Amino acid sequence: VTVDQLGRITFVSKGGQRMFGYDGGELIGRPVRALWACGSRDFRTFRTRLLRAGRVENYETELTMGTGARLVVNISASFLSGAAGEVSAVLAVVKDVTSLRKLHEQIVRSERLAAAGLLAAGVAHEVGNPLTCISSLAQFLLARAPDPAIREGLESIEVHVERISRIVQDLTRLTRPAPATLREASVGNLVDTAVNLARHNPAVRRMKMDRAVDPALPAVRVAPDHLVQVFLNLILNAADSGGNLTIRAARTGGAIRVIFDDTGCGMTAEEMRRLFDPFHSTKDNERHLGLGLFVSHEIVRQHGGDLLVASEPGVGSTVTVVLPMERLPSVSEELV
Repeated sequence: VTVDQLGRITFVSKGGQRMFGYDGGELIGRPVRALWACGSRDFRTFRTRLLRAGRVENYETELTMGTGARLVVNISASFLSGAAGEVSAVLAVVKDVTSLRKLHEQIVRSERLAAAGLLAAGVAHEVGNPLTCISSLAQFLLARAPDPAIREGLESIEVHVERISRIVQDLTRLTRPAPATLREASVGNLVDTAVNLARHNPAVRRMKMDRAVDPALPAVRVAPDHLVQVFLNLILNAADSGGNLTIRAARTGGAIRVIFDDTGCGMTAEEMRRLFDPFHSTKDNERHLGLGLFVSHEIVRQHGGDLLVASEPGVGSTVTVVLPMERLPSVSEELV
């Protein structure tokens, strides 16, 4: 690719045209910064490095294809000089490294799962039995305690035991998913079930929650209990972030999109980068282990879908669960 002094594209090789998804001279004359998918700040960083050093080697960024999709690329660029030695243009060699980025992310994800699995096995074994004992004793005493203050304390113990039990369950799901029965299910019914379960949470009861789910949506073949867990996690996250929540569901192409749109505190770019890391939480670490979104992402991925997140600090977050209407052949093998 060559670019003139005004930042306009003057030449794109045939390989570049195929890479970017444009035909013939569609790119000629367009500003090169229009291809930048990561925003003007990233483009300015690239330009500054080029101006200071006269060349840039292996600068990784994302460019926008003609289809609107993003392409991860490595760019090496240098100045071209005219007959009088003046800078006449910039020559850039662009390499598509999207597949390498995906492979790297898969390797990192596998390493995280392996580490989490080791912890899960130990925690489930060491914590599970004592929790059962504590819960049984609390229930036994609760049935016999006449003092309201004592009863309130015992009820608090029960609540916290249940929370710890959910954490242990989340840990064990990381590497040993519970056997799942795949069947046709209504997305609207799954959302309703999750909402009804969530209403036991005080933060959810304080939050205004609206639903707009198309009742005519086609059924999806899923593991219902697992999807309810995903929706429940997203509702609880929205309640913890403050603000209100709107849940929408609609068909887009060959997929069902369930959208959780909250008006809470939102997230920074750094928080977004670590969003699906196990044991990372944007909330009070004394109350949250940081597994809800990680487990939810795994469940949706096992269904052949995706979990998309957009957020802005002080404005809120939008989480979209994308579920394919045609189940992938590998899904049943991963879920059972």
